[in-house]
Amino acid sequence: MSSLYDKYGGQTRIKLVVENFYKRLQNSPTLQPFFVGINVRELINFQVEFFSQQMGGPQVDLSKYGEHLPRLPIKDENFMEVAELLEDTLTESRIEAEDIETILALIASSRTGNN
Repeated sequence: MSSLYDKYGGQTRIKLVVENFYKRLQNSPTLQPFFVGINVRELINFQVEFFSQQMGGPQVDLSKYGEHLPRLPIKDENFMEVAELLEDTLTESRIEAEDIETILALIASSRTGNN
């Protein structure tokens, strides 16, 4: 069985989805303040590699982004909005509903003590 990474076209397609997702995040009045003073391009690069790994793509050392990415104080209600925007982005990107559920579960399980 192929991975979600392979099924949906690998890193090239994931990059398009992540870029669309970040446009939505930055257009949200409640989430926009999180991006003030942030190198969004670097954040997108990290997320492309992170999503690629989560979807069964190549394993890379994400620690290379370590000190360059801030730990954002995202509360549960912010995380819920992020999840909704991700779901909308994945749906618009023609990801199958079952795969969206899998991706959302993978992302939620990777969330660490920010609340």
